[in-house]
Formats: sequence, structure tokens, C-alpha cells
Amino acid sequence: MRTADGLLFLGCIEYHVPNTITTLYFHLGFPCKEAGVHNTINSARIYCEQKLEQGGDGPLPKSEDPFHEDLGYGAAINVVPSRPDYRLTWGILKGAMDGLWEFLVIEGRYVESEFDICHGALGLVGRGTIREAPETGLARQSRMREATNSFGTLFT
Repeated sequence: MRTADGLLFLGCIEYHVPNTITTLYFHLGFPCKEAGVHNTINSARIYCEQKLEQGGDGPLPKSEDPFHEDLGYGAAINVVPSRPDYRLTWGILKGAMDGLWEFLVIEGRYVESEFDICHGALGLVGRGTIREAPETGLARQSRMREATNSFGTLFT
């Protein structure tokens, strides 16, 4: 598969993120626990939304993975900009996380993946992975709090 800027992606699945000009190119791997993929991607989407609300859209810090501290949900996402001149922004990253949600969770593909993030005329702006990782007790407690309503009743 060749993108508009001539990059060649062999053996991958192309996914256009709805309502964006972002395309993800997936290389799928081994199965993961559904809850780990679900909770990790959801956390990443919320984090991107918070960054956009706090500071607006702008480039990610150079060579820093925005999710390096977001561990413990049973999976881990790693994303880095591809090159300094094609900077990955929080808005593009939010769209990419929405794409991960649609492609992996909504469509039921609970697998480890490598993915390239391409955005419109900019072409390749970032690369990432989602991998199975150990779940921590704090993540389990956090999910339990989220599942408890204001009357203290646990939803199952």
C-alpha cells in the first residue's frame, strides 16, 4: 500500500479515522486481554482530550512518549513523532486514539499492534504500538471507583 507522499506500507491494514484526515496503518500481532486494550485506549483518549482543553492544539514534546506514565491497565501504548519537521500534535494524536478505539475496540480486534499515523498532506507524523502489559492494583481500584454510582452500588 502506497500513501499520497509515496511511503510504502507492506502487509498492513489501512484505516481512515472517521471525521478526520488521519489514516492509521496497522500491523496486527498477538491477542490481548479485551479489558486491557479497552481501558488503555480509553485512558489515552481522555488524556488527549485533557491536553487539548488545557493548552489547545500544539505539537507534542520532541521525542517524548505522551503515555509513558500511563501504565497498569493491562496494556501499554507508546507513540512518538516520526520526525521533528512533521510534528505530531495533540489534535492529531486524539484522532489517532479515536481511530485505535474504533479499529481495535469497536470492531473487536483485541490484539497487540504497531501502527503508523499519517495525516493529510503531512504524511507520516508518528509511530506507535499497543502491547499487553501487567495490570496493577491501582488500575483495578480505579475501574472499581468508575463503576460505583453515587449511592455506593457497584455496577457489574
